[in-house]
Amino acid sequence: MPRNKCRSGNTITVTFDTGETLTLTAASAGTTLTGTYTVASGINSADLTVTSFAVGTVFDTAGNPMTSTTLPTGANAIGTGTAVVIDTTAPTIVSFTSSTANGSYKAGQAVSIQVVFSEAVTVAGGTPTLTLETGATDRDATYASGSGTSTLTFTYTVQAGDT
Repeated sequence: MPRNKCRSGNTITVTFDTGETLTLTAASAGTTLTGTYTVASGINSADLTVTSFAVGTVFDTAGNPMTSTTLPTGANAIGTGTAVVIDTTAPTIVSFTSSTANGSYKAGQAVSIQVVFSEAVTVAGGTPTLTLETGATDRDATYASGSGTSTLTFTYTVQAGDT
């Protein structure tokens, strides 16, 4: 027996664990309602979850109203098998450290500097640099590694005249 299909324009409003709501609408007669959720500033969720939904105007093509408000579970639940993470909190710098031993270094020697962030960061869309006070002329340490972690490592090669 074929499934009943909802009418074009039918709606359901879902509420997420963030407190935000989303109205899903049927674009055409069928079994799918869709919508776009735009994340607002300050909204965070470790795994976006639908906590409830309200049936708006959902009727099948025969005119029977939808009455069930039971949340889907298992494979039919949002985020099943994949965490839908919302993170609108910008990372901050926690500290600067160096894995290079304390001491004096000559021109041509490398110094490794780590920038520790409050959360994992990804280097994308360019190569970061770290400007250092090295005497009369500031110098840049170049990015070496750490994308995807909370610590980025930069390398600076000492130049003649640095103090």
